[in-house]
Amino acid sequence: MRPNLSLPRAFRGSDGSESWCTLLVGCLGMILLWARAPFATSNFYAEDGARFFSGARSSGLFESLKEPVGGYFHLIPRLIGAASAQVPITRAPLMTGLLVLFVVAWANMTIYLASSRTLTDRWSRALLALSVTLLPIVGFESLSNSANLHFILVCASMVVLMGAQQTPWRMINDSALVIVTGLSTPLVLALSPVAGYRWWRDRRGEVSQTIPPVVVGWAIGTAGQFGSLAILGGGGTSRWGGDPGVARSAGKTLFLLLERVLGYNFLPFWPRI
Repeated sequence: MRPNLSLPRAFRGSDGSESWCTLLVGCLGMILLWARAPFATSNFYAEDGARFFSGARSSGLFESLKEPVGGYFHLIPRLIGAASAQVPITRAPLMTGLLVLFVVAWANMTIYLASSRTLTDRWSRALLALSVTLLPIVGFESLSNSANLHFILVCASMVVLMGAQQTPWRMINDSALVIVTGLSTPLVLALSPVAGYRWWRDRRGEVSQTIPPVVVGWAIGTAGQFGSLAILGGGGTSRWGGDPGVARSAGKTLFLLLERVLGYNFLPFWPRI
């Protein structure tokens, strides 16, 4: 079967069916995500309306980007809020929900492609890619708003750093994903060992003597997250720059990781505990 040359090389594998498998994984991820909570496209949840949408609507994208929420910056939710602010307010929740679906589908497809080095079976790669959609936490709150998308992006970034990028398009896509992950959550710092392993693995295997672009992307995103907070949040009224809110934010982020990710996904009947 001849490859479909109308698609970017990022979606081509060893044969033309790879591109269709990748698109199918993305579409299936969107369908599964919507089916778990179809009401999510008709309502604002948590920060989507109170923070991201209202901030973009009142001050615009660039001004709202400077404002941290919960102690850190949220690039992806801010962009989603800015896009939702461009449509009539009655359609804004729908726009937010659709963009959340799109971002998760992007993560699904990226995981499917990046895992080809370690998983040769397409069914295994598809199951891994869709696992971020099937996790219990996604049906709880992450699905309904963009604020918790960073948990899913961190999962995808870990696979990207551990996987492989055989084409320039995949390298660009995967590097972009880890950059926006870093600019959306400080949890990207937890991927430091994975980024270090990727650099060591490529040098040991003589794949390249230079730093892998995805590792550079991880470093850019991480530095951007903490650097922006140091520069823009250094005022006396900010929770950053000597304010005890830094510790509170770090503690809250760690609590949410343990409670909403590890608890909901790995402890049976966690919501009842």
